[in-house]
Amino acid sequence: MDTIDHVECARTIARFFRALDTGDHEQLVLQMCPGGVWFRKGERLAGRDAILDALRSRPADRLTRHLATNIVSEEQARDLRKARCTVLTFAADTRMAGAVPEPLPASILDYEDILERQPDGRWLIAERRSARIFSATP
Repeated sequence: MDTIDHVECARTIARFFRALDTGDHEQLVLQMCPGGVWFRKGERLAGRDAILDALRSRPADRLTRHLATNIVSEEQARDLRKARCTVLTFAADTRMAGAVPEPLPASILDYEDILERQPDGRWLIAERRSARIFSATP
């Protein structure tokens, strides 16, 4: 079952970033455990409501794409996995009709997640941390 569990964890990570990029914050928090913790920009966000509040403060015209790659995961316990991935982020602070001129990469981050299997079999993020490796701004 290790391969299936890895694929399901990778799907959770992909759904998280897809929801972030489309502004579907309600879908994003559904990828987190109800009491999940996200360490974001130096802040500890605990629980879905705190995460939603933080995401609602994002600029309305922010356009992002997060490309998650090199996803590896390993079993920590029967219903617990640690996953790591590298994320290349593109961001623009404008929305316009049609395609936005391609921005340079905004950052490259390494993410480390702890995922827990839920009673219904879904894997959700219990804890998310990231470390900025490269940044477009000093």
